[in-house]
Amino acid sequence: YISVTGVQTCALPISNSAVTFPAKDGARPVRCAIGVAALQEHFGLTGVDEMSALRAFDRCRSVIEAGASRKYDRWKLAASGEVSLRARDF
Repeated sequence: YISVTGVQTCALPISNSAVTFPAKDGARPVRCAIGVAALQEHFGLTGVDEMSALRAFDRCRSVIEAGASRKYDRWKLAASGEVSLRARDF
């Protein structure tokens, strides 16, 4: 189980953009990211600008965080220290 500690954005080209958010596995940091496609398909993102992506993330934050924790636990991602969420994860 990971606990999420905040939210920040990742500066990537808009076609590859994501909202990133830090989490922890005990004291170990875990970088989490949810891609724009997942936000569009499952969480109501209609624009592709940073503010729209953050609003979609904030509206559905608990579901997204739970998805990150599930994926982390299911796939034993502790070695990589990163969880990348895609549309198929929801």
